[in-house]
Amino acid sequence: MAKHSLLDLILGKLVNLRDQTAFINLINERVDQWRSLVIDMKRWESILAKLRAHQPRKLERLHIVAGGYVSPKEGEIILFGGHQATGLKDFKLTNAAIQPA
Repeated sequence: MAKHSLLDLILGKLVNLRDQTAFINLINERVDQWRSLVIDMKRWESILAKLRAHQPRKLERLHIVAGGYVSPKEGEIILFGGHQATGLKDFKLTNAAIQPA
């Protein structure tokens, strides 16, 4: 990956768990470079931890299609550590119990 380029990331249903984990480990190192993130999968806990804790400052587009799965122990989900996503211009949730900040 280019060191300072903005990233448009898509994580889809057809990615197996091992590849998903490797992908997430790679993009977690570049959270400040995310421009768009599209998640379309039933199980997305691995990326949720990053979205809960960090505010991707350059994120303009976030689409989450969660397939209806939310762990009962998750409860209410608050993104970006409760900070406002000031650069977010395009935000779409489908079957995701998330409270936008």
